[in-house]
Amino acid sequence: MRLFLFTNFFPFKGSEPFLVNEFNYTHTYFSNIDILPLYGQLEDTSIKAIVHQPVFEKFKATQILSKGLFNFKNFGYHFKEVLQLGLIWQAKKLYWNISGCLIARAFQNHPIFNLIIKQSKTETCVLYFYWGDGMVNAIPYLVEKANVVNLKIVIRFHGSDLYEHFKSNYSPLRKEIFKHVNLLCTVSETGKNYLIQKYPEVQSKIFVSKLGVAKNEFKSLNSSETITIVSASSIIPLKRVKLIFESLQLTKTKINWHHFGAGEGLRELTKIVKNARPSLSVKLHGLVTNQVILNFYKQNPVHLFINLSTSEGIPVSIMEAYSFGIPAIATNVGGTGELVNNNNGRLINVDCDAQSIAKTIEELIQKPVEEFTKLKEEAHRKFESDFSAEHNYPLFYEKMLEFK
Repeated sequence: MRLFLFTNFFPFKGSEPFLVNEFNYTHTYFSNIDILPLYGQLEDTSIKAIVHQPVFEKFKATQILSKGLFNFKNFGYHFKEVLQLGLIWQAKKLYWNISGCLIARAFQNHPIFNLIIKQSKTETCVLYFYWGDGMVNAIPYLVEKANVVNLKIVIRFHGSDLYEHFKSNYSPLRKEIFKHVNLLCTVSETGKNYLIQKYPEVQSKIFVSKLGVAKNEFKSLNSSETITIVSASSIIPLKRVKLIFESLQLTKTKINWHHFGAGEGLRELTKIVKNARPSLSVKLHGLVTNQVILNFYKQNPVHLFINLSTSEGIPVSIMEAYSFGIPAIATNVGGTGELVNNNNGRLINVDCDAQSIAKTIEELIQKPVEEFTKLKEEAHRKFESDFSAEHNYPLFYEKMLEFK
């Protein structure tokens, strides 16, 4: 049995760190693994798999246009949907249809397309799409030519690749794609319920497969230590890192804030934090590897993790914090409520302003040591019960192999 894994960037550096956790278990179940990233440049990697040349070198419109437009590959399914749904008059939806079509055509023009067709004639091929958009657009074209008896197709859904409001309430070819898929995996119950509501006809194919992180040592705290708060995300509008700073500005306690991550807002944030109140120390670490963040948790006492995103699948960054027993304050979006609660942190309304967030921060960090220790213990317990890689990923692959 051969596994074909389709990713956005993995296994290249700094990409999809949560897939790194999962891949530690992949070759326990598959001896032959092919990986096709959507973006990137082929580089040396020690990973135990065949890594193919990415479909596109960069995430750039010129790349996608040149490779997706200038070939003679099939685009019939996308064109048919344009006509059926009248997308020619719906500019935003038409954009997503064309984007999906270009990716599908570039995929068909990639050597792996014919490799899958060839291999499906003689052995079972599991096609595992790590994201529910992008390369999944090629599925209808692939099943036309491959031996479908030997094709088993799995899609994992996270956040923006699942919820259609991110793409003008439209995702290309969804019903057509779902017809051919054996397993639709969501990372949260919230995601599962969304899919069932939108596509009840495929309910029997939907399975919750929670992400997981490695076990780490529970970190105790000394009550005399300066409060340390960590956040980790891209610095982009939907992550609202600036709001984290504004909230911390309104607290009165001496706090060290560390943010890991970069993005379009880094330059502006760097300027703003220069005006931090005297007892608020800010360290912007920029883009780092996932291991750097884990090492920081191992080497430093951390009191709280904070995530004020307006959208999530379910945050792996909070799972990692919980694996060390670090409570979290997080907005109630996506599947975050399945991870964070008042026993292990605080789940707050996404519309909260800086003043109310500051009040929540102060409420937690001013708790007596015994009460705060209970928060930490509950955070670690939540990791162990629901988000352990050691438990979740074998369960996922065993479910996948039921479709032999």
